[in-house]
Amino acid sequence: MNRAAFFEAADQLSGWISSLSTTTESMLEQAEDLLCRKPEPFPGDIPANGIMGFILGDIEDRIEEVMYAFDQLRQATGRSPRYELALRLLEAPRLVHWQLRQRLDGLPGSFHALDSPDPSAPSADAK
Repeated sequence: MNRAAFFEAADQLSGWISSLSTTTESMLEQAEDLLCRKPEPFPGDIPANGIMGFILGDIEDRIEEVMYAFDQLRQATGRSPRYELALRLLEAPRLVHWQLRQRLDGLPGSFHALDSPDPSAPSADAK
């Protein structure tokens, strides 16, 4: 185990967890404020659902940073990253998200280009 890398990663994880906590508290206060008041809309104002998207997106970014920092800590201890695949998927195009959701939901026809047929399996035409 790389002790210096461990302490650096632990410090980074602690910082991101603190940032997540602070950001979440602040953003949820803004969301509550937005939901509880009915201000008169001004021309050019951002709609409430757009503001909510911004609020949730800010929290989402901090969660991703915590996941990345945790992976760094695992690597410093000689373990494989736990969230690497999830973080890579978050950066993938929407089509990949849709295809993966289809596959996980058990729906056919999602990954034709990615599936390689098993040469030992009987073909559907052989029946």
